[in-house]
Amino acid sequence: MANRGWDAVTNASFYTLSRTSDGSNYQPLGNVPSPTTSVTDPSASPDTFYFYVVYAYVGGQLGPASYDIATTMTFTDDPLTAGTVIKAVHITQLRTAVNGIRALAHLTPTTFTDSSLAGTFIKAIHITELRTSMNQARQSLALSQIPFADPTLTPNVTVIKATQLQELRAGVK
Repeated sequence: MANRGWDAVTNASFYTLSRTSDGSNYQPLGNVPSPTTSVTDPSASPDTFYFYVVYAYVGGQLGPASYDIATTMTFTDDPLTAGTVIKAVHITQLRTAVNGIRALAHLTPTTFTDSSLAGTFIKAIHITELRTSMNQARQSLALSQIPFADPTLTPNVTVIKATQLQELRAGVK
């Protein structure tokens, strides 16, 4: 199940929603009366990436659109909390999610450093690559970039924190 929310549009009488899981074929999801600005998509399939479009109807005319992405992917240890040991599975899942969003944007998958992560310590480069790849996809989909609380990571020095992974997860959910 995917939960979607959007900003209210002044004088909107209702909103109409649609989604795609391939970046091309949009499926209508129906109308939502104003002032409601969120829905749960019960027909969302597990482990799928979606791009949602919400149009506002104002005065009988099609008005502004809102765009969002979502995944129904389940992340290990979600939410991550301070003190959680960052594991390879956390990075691997984020790589899958980021490449899923890139597919929606019709971008090629990213080839990541240390592709298997077997026996590898999680490094700043792993987070930096995920951030760059995710924000490229978000930009291509006309979505805002994710602001990172700690935007500059120093290779071989920065300690990877749970908050850095939570920011990335928020960017694909």
